[in-house]
Amino acid sequence: MLSEISATQLGDWMNYAQLEPFGEMRADWRQQMICAVVANGYRDPKKTQPLKLSDFALNFGGARTPMQKKVDSAKGMAAQMTLWDQMSGATVAPSRNKSPI
Repeated sequence: MLSEISATQLGDWMNYAQLEPFGEMRADWRQQMICAVVANGYRDPKKTQPLKLSDFALNFGGARTPMQKKVDSAKGMAAQMTLWDQMSGATVAPSRNKSPI
């Protein structure tokens, strides 16, 4: 495709993408928005701060967000589930399995 358009046209498309993102980056942004809306809808505002879009960002080979770092271990996964428990007001039944995973 690049061999079929001029440098001016390519520049125009790049400028347009800055104004109106499209493609996979836009799809990722939409998913972040959905995740943030759902998670913030279930959180207890008295106990937790609102989550940001960046908390749900996919980083392919880039720096990991604090939330992504927490989920890297079994202990982190348990902490994540506790957070969801607190945000939703639900009660999670204690595990019968003593295995950390």
